[in-house]
Amino acid sequence: MHLNDIELAEKLKAKNICPNNNEKILYKYVNVGDAIKILDGCTLLYQAPVNFNDPFEMHLGLLDLKQSAKDSFWRTIPKNLTKVEIDFLLGKMPFEDFVRIIEDILANQREKTGVLCLSKTNVSTLMWSHYSNKHTGVCLGFRMANNFPQKGVAAFEVNYATSVMPIKYNFGDGSDDISAFIYWICTKSHVWSYEQEVRVINIDQAGLLPFNKYQLCELYFGVGTTQEDVNLITDIIRNIGYRLYCIGKMFIDKNTFDLKPRYFHPYISDFPTKLPRNL
Repeated sequence: MHLNDIELAEKLKAKNICPNNNEKILYKYVNVGDAIKILDGCTLLYQAPVNFNDPFEMHLGLLDLKQSAKDSFWRTIPKNLTKVEIDFLLGKMPFEDFVRIIEDILANQREKTGVLCLSKTNVSTLMWSHYSNKHTGVCLGFRMANNFPQKGVAAFEVNYATSVMPIKYNFGDGSDDISAFIYWICTKSHVWSYEQEVRVINIDQAGLLPFNKYQLCELYFGVGTTQEDVNLITDIIRNIGYRLYCIGKMFIDKNTFDLKPRYFHPYISDFPTKLPRNL
């Protein structure tokens, strides 16, 4: 099933998971080393969720596996069996075994699914601190409209929850199966809500995957990014031929605790070789 399927979208909406269907820019906070790898290779890392930094990622409590196991068991029982035969099968294959089988299948899918984590904001002080090496890195802006040609790729906004609300996982049941899996990937604790996260999910592949260089349209340097790193990154942009809508640098607003971007020449040919001192 295509991850942009209308039927799937409706089922996800009922689970508070919204596809990212707008044309707004989505942002990736990275340190300088990772920025160089991204720009040099025109690739982005779709991580397997097992490698995420939150131990509550894909919390098993979000899926009602016991009910799923019961439903799966009864789907395997031929209609014409007698009660004695059913009781015999129940003794041979208790529900706990079904639960373990489903957990193993989910664990395997968790390892092969790739997730690209992006944000709807480029001015999060916490994210600059956590992901851009204490404000010395880079924030890259990508246009990621939900029109991916691949069948198993789509972008979804993360659902931030205050409690663990399990849903039924209809194992082996088409769109119900997939919608529950995406709910599992895209539901996080409300303590992460400051990230305003959008996740691009590749259901079949994790690892470094290519992007079209014209998808990269914005770039911001941190408050503490050195001039040497600025020059290094802008040289890569020139050499590869990225055409950005805007380039900027974050600075500290003197009247608030907010970061403010200051923009300069949007075309690489006009990019300054040295940033103004007042940035």
